[in-house]
Amino acid sequence: MAVAAALALVAGIVLAVAHATGAFALFSAETENAGTVAGGWIPPPTGLSSSVGGGSNSQAALSWTSGHSASQPSPNPVTGQQLQIADGGTGASASCGSYADEGAALSATATSANDSGGALPVADWWCYRMVSTSASAWTTSADFAPVRLLVPLSVVFSGNGNGKLDNTETITITFDQPVASVAINKGICQVKGTAANGFVILGFTGTCRSTSAYSIGKISGITVGKTGSSTASVSVSGAVVTIKATAGGQNVTADGTFVTAAAVTGSGGSPAACTSASAPTCTVGPSGGF
Repeated sequence: MAVAAALALVAGIVLAVAHATGAFALFSAETENAGTVAGGWIPPPTGLSSSVGGGSNSQAALSWTSGHSASQPSPNPVTGQQLQIADGGTGASASCGSYADEGAALSATATSANDSGGALPVADWWCYRMVSTSASAWTTSADFAPVRLLVPLSVVFSGNGNGKLDNTETITITFDQPVASVAINKGICQVKGTAANGFVILGFTGTCRSTSAYSIGKISGITVGKTGSSTASVSVSGAVVTIKATAGGQNVTADGTFVTAAAVTGSGGSPAACTSASAPTCTVGPSGGF
């Protein structure tokens, strides 16, 4: 009897230990699963929209619906939001790299923002992500469609080397993306001045002068020997705009700063060209010579 009682006691202890171990394992699994579920309950931003905006077409204009407005769960756990940015490269489509915080945290109720691309190159794709944050470590996010400003990469003068814009000589502008073939004024206005105050105006309207309106672009701070204008033809091939003089012009050197007219747009009619001369700078200096 003593032996049997002892064996029964041992068996009871083993069963008790096994039951306790199983309960601990079950508790651990439920805790992990609860954490996973909790993380999934942080409502993400929805309805994300992105475009080129700002007064000089130099910013990303972003809008969204905050996860804070979601009716479930209640109470809503979203306590803030964080905009993030990644470099999308220079390809025909964006290839978004690693995201990093862009600017200060936003309020939980924020639904729009404009951004100037941070430290990313102005001609690259800008990739944006909005993150819903909470009082815990849990977050959730959603991505905007990548944005790309329309900016010139180069302006090249090409001529016979006599320093004068002659008939058939060209000004070639290459952009970071294909541009639309639109009806534009085709004249070239040259305003006498030094590297401090000379102008070459492409696609000018009205009388040739420094304040003339223009539909292609303007080169300021360029040395021009005499004020005058010449006719020209304009062709567009993908991202390249070629302006060919069809009459003689003035002495011009390849210096100055080119800024595009907002009338130049992407091949689909959007975006309008960036006209900013600062933060970010959408200008380029001409090279080559006539």
